[in-house]
Amino acid sequence: METIFPPLLTFSFFAPTILRVFVSLLLLSDAKKYWNKRDRWWVADGVALVVGVLLFVGYATQLDALIGIGYLAFVYYSKDRDSVFLNKQVSFLALAILISLLTLGAGAFAFDVPF
Repeated sequence: METIFPPLLTFSFFAPTILRVFVSLLLLSDAKKYWNKRDRWWVADGVALVVGVLLFVGYATQLDALIGIGYLAFVYYSKDRDSVFLNKQVSFLALAILISLLTLGAGAFAFDVPF
């Protein structure tokens, strides 16, 4: 089947990059909320910060996506935190993006691009 815009298919390698940067900014904003609070979860916020930075630069993207899925499950099932991911729509969107990064890989401008 013909596509409407065939020249846009040449940029399909950049689609995971856009998704990777978007979900990393979500994770970094979630970790930044708790940077100055006293009653914060040290391990969970550290995981969000490290996974967000590593996803942003594109290092070990599939492993980071797997850890990010675990972080989303932790935040979703511990309801006492004030997180971005407590909203169901945001949580499921981030979950879908992380699963797609797990299967598709890092995309362009990453350190773990397959050669």
